[in-house]
Amino acid sequence: MDRPEVSNVSSHTTLVRQILMVGVLVYTLLLFLALFSGFFYIRLILAALSFSFFLFFACFSNDLKLPHIIYVLFIFLMGLAALDRSGGSSLIAALFLTGGLAMAVVIRDFNLGDVAYKFPLLGYLLYLYFCWLALGFGPGEFNQIFSGYSRNIVGAVVLALLGGYLWICYEKDVRPSILIVISSALITIPLYGRSNIVALMLVVFCVLFFCWKFKFSLFYFCASVMAAIVLGPVVADYLSSETNFSSGIESPRYEMLLGYLGELNLFSLLLGGDEKLVLAIQEYGGNPHNAFIRFHSNFGFMLFVSLVVIFLIFIRLLASSSGFLLVLLCVMLFRGFFDVIFFGNLIDYALLGPMAYFYRPQYKSLIFSET
Repeated sequence: MDRPEVSNVSSHTTLVRQILMVGVLVYTLLLFLALFSGFFYIRLILAALSFSFFLFFACFSNDLKLPHIIYVLFIFLMGLAALDRSGGSSLIAALFLTGGLAMAVVIRDFNLGDVAYKFPLLGYLLYLYFCWLALGFGPGEFNQIFSGYSRNIVGAVVLALLGGYLWICYEKDVRPSILIVISSALITIPLYGRSNIVALMLVVFCVLFFCWKFKFSLFYFCASVMAAIVLGPVVADYLSSETNFSSGIESPRYEMLLGYLGELNLFSLLLGGDEKLVLAIQEYGGNPHNAFIRFHSNFGFMLFVSLVVIFLIFIRLLASSSGFLLVLLCVMLFRGFFDVIFFGNLIDYALLGPMAYFYRPQYKSLIFSET
């Protein structure tokens, strides 16, 4: 497969790279503080810090073209239009969305993938496994310690960091660690959420299929079949009793989606609907549990513009035989259908990376002088 031309960013340590690394580390620290506390001001600082990466990109990139500027302007215009009905969150979402996309590009181009994705994921997994295996935590306990967000979002952060790690591995043409991938999938069991379990299992099969040699894939496939035959009934019983699969596959999310669509007219279709009008959403604290509903509510018709862009990315990935990224992107979109995890959230920088695969900006040479 012919990969896109890699940008001319030097791999040597530079002052700029060190500053960006500090920014990524601060962002990661605040991200986990937000998970534990849920304080609004931490989220606000995160949004501003995320957008600072876009400002950096705007100042030092030679490839910020007119369509990009128009997209960002309309995101903020629509976010301002929705400011009243969103309680101010639409403007914060605009900062996260535009900043998260730029942040992902900067992380790739300045070789910050380990700092941004791999090491935070490893530390996060160690903490979650300690809580699960040593302290005996289950769904209730995880909901208590992560008071800022539900356990579903806690699992989504695992998926996001893993997705960022896999994307960077693909960019570097490096085989990802199967231990990290499987460990990420297994931790979804005590976190209880069905969509997390399905999404991470899909990622495991994606990695085995695309990233490992045929003989290893065949071995794991045969081992999986044998394990399913021997342990299948035990695993099925555990999933049906100890996870949210005990509730079946029905979900109030479908009622929320239908309720939101039912409230739309031509005016709100273009400018964004009001989630407060949907009883099913209000019964669950105003959270539509769907990133696409929240995107449309915040930014109106820009949802359709973004979906067209994503579709074009799909076509390019297919044409370039980038099957791994295509499946990874599909998994992310699937997960976003069941929770508000991206398109204006604090983990956009990890989830939206594959969308920037074909975007290889050139930077001003002034910022690459060695220190």
